[in-house]
Amino acid sequence: MLRSLVGSEMCIRDSINAEYGELQHDSMEGLLAPVSTETFFSEHFERKHLHISRGQPGFYDHDFSIFDVEAVARRCIELDGEFMLKKGGKDMRNAQHAPPDCFVGYLLGGSYVLNHADLYHQNLARLCASLRDQLVHVYANMYLTPPRSQAVGTHTDDQDVIILQIAGTKLWTLYESPVTLPYTHEMVGKTGPHRAVTDQMREKVVEEVELQAGDLLYLPRGMMHEARTGDGNLSLHLTLTCPSHDFTWAKFGANAIGQLLMQQEGELRHMVKPETALGSGEASEQEAAILAQIVEAVKGLSLSKAQEAFRSKMGSHNGPQDHAAHNEQMSAPLPRQIRPSSQLRMRRGMLMGFDDGDRTNPLCKLVIKNNGRTLEQAVDRQHIFIYHAIASTKGDHFAVEELPGDGYSQICVCKLLLRQEVLEIFEQGASGGGKGKAAIMSSIPEDAHAEEDDDGELLYSG
Repeated sequence: MLRSLVGSEMCIRDSINAEYGELQHDSMEGLLAPVSTETFFSEHFERKHLHISRGQPGFYDHDFSIFDVEAVARRCIELDGEFMLKKGGKDMRNAQHAPPDCFVGYLLGGSYVLNHADLYHQNLARLCASLRDQLVHVYANMYLTPPRSQAVGTHTDDQDVIILQIAGTKLWTLYESPVTLPYTHEMVGKTGPHRAVTDQMREKVVEEVELQAGDLLYLPRGMMHEARTGDGNLSLHLTLTCPSHDFTWAKFGANAIGQLLMQQEGELRHMVKPETALGSGEASEQEAAILAQIVEAVKGLSLSKAQEAFRSKMGSHNGPQDHAAHNEQMSAPLPRQIRPSSQLRMRRGMLMGFDDGDRTNPLCKLVIKNNGRTLEQAVDRQHIFIYHAIASTKGDHFAVEELPGDGYSQICVCKLLLRQEVLEIFEQGASGGGKGKAAIMSSIPEDAHAEEDDDGELLYSG
């Protein structure tokens, strides 16, 4: 059904490649390898899940890596996008002392969830656009989950999803579908107690799958699932989402009929009387004639007209994604963005120590001294070893990847210390001072939102 919706005027993937150039995974073939697209659509799509274990941790690095999270997060804030910090089933941003951003939220145990990440990252926008020939429209949601965490509880979706495990590992439990190919109102675990997950549903486990970096997992619409991270392992994955409930024959027809009827003049533009709509009164001959007009108008619907109506609808969906795919700024490095090639060091004169007298307190005090002033900051004990590692550098250059941590916690700690001017950042390969060819970037401010949201994290007491 999906591949016939937009007609056969052109191969969308070929046009994407011609316009943007070759991508690392520019097609379903590239993403699904070594499984063929024929096998995928004949045996799995809308039928059963598919797990591709590759043993290639860097398989998606060209498209997206853990070092891209910061750029996506900052662009999302700059463009007034929406994100969530999920912990214990709740959004931490609704708490009284809400984390100011994903960096603080992650260090506090929150899972960073960002829908439509493709609107903030050029490669993701191009990747999603390149899949339209097979799936009509796809967008990318990003999930960054710390160790021992679960971003979302057990649920079903009204979408077909392809999960790309970018970094770390995640354990997925897959269950039978309570409703075959559900619409939005038929999902469970998302829409309130009347559609809650029951014990009987939980008994119907199909498989447990541990995704490793480079793996892929396809879940058909309606397959119930949950996912969590283990001890010591974070997870970063992208969910390529096809809103297939909106591309069914029922919705395809309803969209065409709706657009056809809204083009009619006269009585169809008037509101239906409440007693007529609710059936609390008898319909008049005039109202019966209006209904007959609707039936007659629908008889004029053809497949070509339905396809035209669908293409018109999809134009508004694809527009923002196409803009991101064209926009080179969506791939340009941001000021003071931490990247694999970045070098950092403590500013000259900085001395870092710890006041760790009360071992029962989950927080300890980070003490930084500089030019006669004392800076104090509460840090959680879980990540204190990262601060110790930075302090041990004693002003020497270091890369984030040299620090201990779960893979993203060290990036978060460095981001906080950069904002507070404890660290300075250099970029390898640029001209200027510093070690080798590193050029200092610490004087370049980050976006205003990030700078204004420090929320008093660093206190001056001396």
